[in-house]
Amino acid sequence: MITRTCAILAALATAAVTGCATRAAAEWNPPAAPAAATVDAAQVTYDQVIDKVYGTPDQRQEADEANWLRTQLATASCMAKTGLHYQPVPFQNLPDTGVAPGDLLAFAPARQDFGVGRRVQAFAAAGELTQPALDGASVEQNARYAQAMSVCATGQVMDTGTTKGQEILDGELVAALSKVEQTATPNLAGDYRACLAVHGLQARDLSELYVQVEQAYPPISYEKASDATKVTGWAQATAFETAAAATDASCRAAAIDVALVAAAPVLARFAKVHAAELDAVATGWARATTDVLTLRAKVN
Repeated sequence: MITRTCAILAALATAAVTGCATRAAAEWNPPAAPAAATVDAAQVTYDQVIDKVYGTPDQRQEADEANWLRTQLATASCMAKTGLHYQPVPFQNLPDTGVAPGDLLAFAPARQDFGVGRRVQAFAAAGELTQPALDGASVEQNARYAQAMSVCATGQVMDTGTTKGQEILDGELVAALSKVEQTATPNLAGDYRACLAVHGLQARDLSELYVQVEQAYPPISYEKASDATKVTGWAQATAFETAAAATDASCRAAAIDVALVAAAPVLARFAKVHAAELDAVATGWARATTDVLTLRAKVN
């Protein structure tokens, strides 16, 4: 799989975009959008390739859960060898915000939100799992347990469920789309910053905007299960996230359509040249459904 649990929790990586220097806000002019029918056809081609390389939303969720469960089972096995019991931590479903190949600005999906508030809510509602083995434990027992966990946490899970060839396909696809972005939307980076400024947002790229959304949320304690929406400042933070996502979507809408149409023939060739590899990787993603059911049974 291409994602790991830590990757789900991480913010968007720095956007790998190129373009000219930032233009003044008053000079921002979005590119002319192509015909809707042309965009729709290009979207179909794009989605077909994306789903094979990165899996469908359900497959990505299942693959992430499977990898999490593999790690939890490996930790439990390692702890058992030291004579200690480790209760696997349940997988936390997190919002899927779509795939952004290489975090390219022209191909990052438009979103209603960035999933930040929903992610924080999920973690707050779950709270941190207290290990049964530590109930009533002494200071010495806690220290021994922590030491064993430190050792076991550094162990490697040999079977990560990674589909062979996926990372190579990912790299080649990102390289192809990067060329499309540079050719079809050469002014995107500067235009995007100018458009954000028009709407009162100061960010150099989508990644920086995402960080601003994260920083808008109030501090949340995850030690015990709680309702994050009751924390002071939550409503303002969610409003900012929604507004930022809407501005981001509107500032990139025309450029995304232009890039999609320009990418269609490139992706058609990509699908033809890499047909065998795409099918193999797609089969690997489909296997995640079976894998996660087997691993759930082992945990339970």
